[in-house]
Amino acid sequence: MLASLCVCGLASNAAAREPEAVTQYPSAAYFGGEAGALYYDNACEANALSCDDTDVTAAIFGGYRFNPYLALELSYRDLGEAHATYPRLTSTLDVTGQMRGYGLDVQVSLPINDTWLAYVRGGAFYSQAETRSSEFQAEEDEWAPAAGAGIAWQFRPNWQARIQYLFLSGVGGADTGESNAEIVSLGLSYFFGQHTKPAPEPAAIVPATSPPPPPTAAPELPLCAPPLPAWTTQIYFAFNSDEPLAMESLIPLMDRMQRHPQTTVRIAGFADSSGPSGYNLALSQRRALAVAERFRARGIESNRIVVGGFGESEVDTGTGSVRDALSRRVNVTSPAVRFENGQCRSEKP
Repeated sequence: MLASLCVCGLASNAAAREPEAVTQYPSAAYFGGEAGALYYDNACEANALSCDDTDVTAAIFGGYRFNPYLALELSYRDLGEAHATYPRLTSTLDVTGQMRGYGLDVQVSLPINDTWLAYVRGGAFYSQAETRSSEFQAEEDEWAPAAGAGIAWQFRPNWQARIQYLFLSGVGGADTGESNAEIVSLGLSYFFGQHTKPAPEPAAIVPATSPPPPPTAAPELPLCAPPLPAWTTQIYFAFNSDEPLAMESLIPLMDRMQRHPQTTVRIAGFADSSGPSGYNLALSQRRALAVAERFRARGIESNRIVVGGFGESEVDTGTGSVRDALSRRVNVTSPAVRFENGQCRSEKP
């Protein structure tokens, strides 16, 4: 019936946006408009020389969606015009028919998914028809049944686009030329009060708290090693000599100092009272250094050795040659060492 049909639609910036998921079709009032192509069936008499029975159509509408399945819609529609030319004895007669009116429809929908639905509609159309020519003019208001079907796309919570076919049966009357009207249109609707429901925030994941570790017992301190007793010995020298007479008594002390790096040693040199005191002081220092050198030769660090010469300041008690022999000496003393809290502490020499 419609050999060639040009469908025009209402444009909106909102239609170009990416669709948002609508989880349902809640009740809401809506308002919109549509435009499309119209074809009049039987618009012209059989003897018409020419017949233009197509035109564009536009409508505005408003309604209320009660639930996802049922809506009621009121519309005002301009059905355009139809033109025909009829023969006369000596001329032709041009006749124009114009149609507009109001529609009231019930729409029954079937949601396909969250954004698409199919629907059918039925109701009545109150037509206001007018036919005019150079010879006559007629106007008629008539009720006509209406039926249609379409597909709607809820591309935003507030916006819906639709493509629809509508059939109006017998619009007009006997005076204006009763005709059927077939319409294909594109429409855009705005639904009031619709908002995208924010996605529920995921519940916070609270990590399971492990019980606190049991208190760590303080490490048991090792038993203190037996303390090292103080060590004292003497090394003797010949008259006016800084060469020790015997060193065997130092070997156990050197061994102990090698095993226990905490130990220290004090080496004090002395001289008898023979000769000048200044000379005796220097001699006592050389004697102390000679003994200290034996410790260093065994690998004992210098910072663990304290060396001093004291001349004839501590002459041995006694008389004669025995006193002098006992005064020509070096006192070697290693302080006692106590092991406390796992550490060794040496008394200062």
